[in-house]
Amino acid sequence: MALSFKTRITADGNGWEILDAVTGENRATIELPADDADTTRKLALYGLKQAVADGGAKDKGTSAAARLRAMLARYNQIMAGTWDFRDGTGSGSMPDGDVFRALVALGISPDTPDQRDKWRKLPAPKRRAIGNREDVREWIANNISAVDADEAVEEFISGL
Repeated sequence: MALSFKTRITADGNGWEILDAVTGENRATIELPADDADTTRKLALYGLKQAVADGGAKDKGTSAAARLRAMLARYNQIMAGTWDFRDGTGSGSMPDGDVFRALVALGISPDTPDQRDKWRKLPAPKRRAIGNREDVREWIANNISAVDADEAVEEFISGL
C-alpha cells in the first residue's frame, strides 16, 4: 500500500512529529529554530499568509469575489480567535486512502460522504485486509505512483 503520513504538533507546540502510520511511533521531529526569532517570525508570517489563502481555496469555477470573501472570513476568524487550527492528529485525514480510491475506481464502493465516514470508522486491520485483495493491490500498483515511499521517507528522515 502507498505510504500514509501521519503527523501531529509536538506537545510543547514547537514543531511537528512524523509518525509511523501503523504503530504511531515518532520517526522524526521537525521543530522551529530554538534561538532565531527572526526566522520564527518569518515562518509565522508565511503561515498566516497560507492560512488566509487556504480560506479562499474553493471549488473550480468559484468567482474571485467569493474566494476573497472566504479569505476575509478566515482572517476574521483568526483575529477573533475562532479559527479551528488543525493540529495534525488526523481529524481530516482519510486512512488507507489509496485502498478507498481503489474500491471506488473498481466500482466496489461509491464515493459518498456516508461511505467515507464508514471507511474512517472501519478498524485498521479490516482496511488492510481489504487492501490485500488481489484486485485492489493490482489497481493500486497500476494507478498510484510507483515511487518506493518507504525509501523516500527514510531518505527524508535521515536528512533531518
